[in-house]
Amino acid sequence: YVVDPLPCPVGMAGNGSVIEPCNVTNCTDLQAMRSCLSCNYSLGGDVDCSGTSTWNWNGSVYEGFLPVGNVTSGYRFVGRFYGNGYVVSDLFINRPSMLIVGLFGYAYVSASEHGRFYDVGLDNINITGDYYVGGLVGSGHYIDINNSYVTGSVSGDAKVGGLVGRGNYVDINNSYVVANVNGDGDRIGGLIGDSTYVNINNSYAIGNVNGSGDYIGGLVGVGTSGI
Repeated sequence: YVVDPLPCPVGMAGNGSVIEPCNVTNCTDLQAMRSCLSCNYSLGGDVDCSGTSTWNWNGSVYEGFLPVGNVTSGYRFVGRFYGNGYVVSDLFINRPSMLIVGLFGYAYVSASEHGRFYDVGLDNINITGDYYVGGLVGSGHYIDINNSYVTGSVSGDAKVGGLVGRGNYVDINNSYVVANVNGDGDRIGGLIGDSTYVNINNSYAIGNVNGSGDYIGGLVGVGTSGI
């Protein structure tokens, strides 16, 4: 997936490869990543997403940003995302009936070629979904998250985490969450809500974590292997 990307979305410099990732400079570019889920992306500066609070009016409320990738086969993010130490601020998602919600909804690569998220800062986010809700990734399989952080609030029903909602074969390194994480059900965690085969190194979570079901944890709701 990541070695033979499609062309970058319109208006972005680069060619989508690891060597020349698509250059993201504003929140409209972030949203446009949905049009090439096999491309690799790189932030070219801080990105102000405060305008997403008035995106996508549904007749009753603004739903905000639409997550990049979803559960449907063929609609998963399989590239790499380089934050370069820049910050995405004030991202707003209000989709309480949607499964798999985050900046990246569904990220699923392979055992041989992990999806990778480097040096990503998400500041003052406000994200709401249903099941599988995370600040950075709603549901991730075979992904590595490095030197990244989330601040703000993340809410959903079940399998909710400040960084990742649900993860299989996930490595989290040198990353943190300073956020309130709330769920109406079970498997709620400050860093990751529900996980199988996860390794967490030099990472932490600070904030209130609330849920009404089982498996509520300050760091991890449910986790197996390597924690």
